Amino acid sequence: MSVSRLQNAIDSLPAHGATDQDVRRLEEATGRRVKLGEGALLQELLTDRYDRFSPSGLNALERLVHTGSSARARSALSVVERYFTNLPEQSALASISKTHGFIAVDDESSKLWHIPYPDGAVLRLQPRILREGDRELIGLEGATYDSETRSLLVISEETGAVHEMTVRDPEGELTLGPPRLLGQLPKLGTRANKGYEGLTVLPASKAPDGRARLLAVYEGFPRRIGVHDRATLRAEAEITLPPEIQNRLKDLSGCAVDPATGHLLLLSDEARTLAEALLVPKRQGVGRAAPVTGWQLVPLGFSELPPSLTKNRLQPEGLSVDDEGDVWVLTEGDQSLLRLRRSVSS
Repeated sequence: MSVSRLQNAIDSLPAHGATDQDVRRLEEATGRRVKLGEGALLQELLTDRYDRFSPSGLNALERLVHTGSSARARSALSVVERYFTNLPEQSALASISKTHGFIAVDDESSKLWHIPYPDGAVLRLQPRILREGDRELIGLEGATYDSETRSLLVISEETGAVHEMTVRDPEGELTLGPPRLLGQLPKLGTRANKGYEGLTVLPASKAPDGRARLLAVYEGFPRRIGVHDRATLRAEAEITLPPEIQNRLKDLSGCAVDPATGHLLLLSDEARTLAEALLVPKRQGVGRAAPVTGWQLVPLGFSELPPSLTKNRLQPEGLSVDDEGDVWVLTEGDQSLLRLRRSVSS
């Protein structure tokens, strides 16, 4: 089935709130699974159509389009493992790989730590310092790894300064190059401790026009997401969270893009909740070649985190997704690293 035929079939669904049952009837009507060409994206199908679907309908459509791949609908996330890092001020997390583990940020001292990938046998992990004493790295609240450039990006909460560091592994040991100022994101408010709280990369492979973006989460009200060109940091759009997410997440403390699906995950410290959403482009014209002029954020679902194991509040601050689809949350309150998984619907 071609993209245009599938779009026509989607247009035959209810005007609003199409569910997974509606999508199942669509599949039965076509008589076979939908196979799209290399590089075709679900977002392409949803231009001007996203508001037809409920979250279950969006997930079912994704399953229909990407059957047999990792980009399938998933159930709510749940914690399957908990490890302890003994890092009291851990504020951001970046997954590097299963071999190289994670990089965590201390927002008080601006130290950058390497956390080994847990093997399931040792509950208390042994972080080691990668960098310290870099005066330009102040008040870091967001970190992300760009696998396409093999670099770590970090952002300062108050100033919006974005620094980039080369990730190296000479002789198998992870190291970081010196920080280089990539640019500064615009200051969006004046309230203290309500600045940038998360940073993540939408890779070129998951972007509708093949251009990588840098997404920055801003905590000040109204809570929003800045979309920036990955290379130049040029601001492209500012997405205010839709009411369903705005009302559920009392604050924002982290963000991450799932490398398999391109979905955006948002983390709330106060609500102890994860939100999952689909980034849908607005285009000037029809077709994949039409320029992207803006973005919509479509809620897909929510997952609640468990309470703390200590007398301290859980305080989830860091969020990352590894290459295998496991979601990792770094908590400042009880100094833990949580692994979350979700069962895949077939």
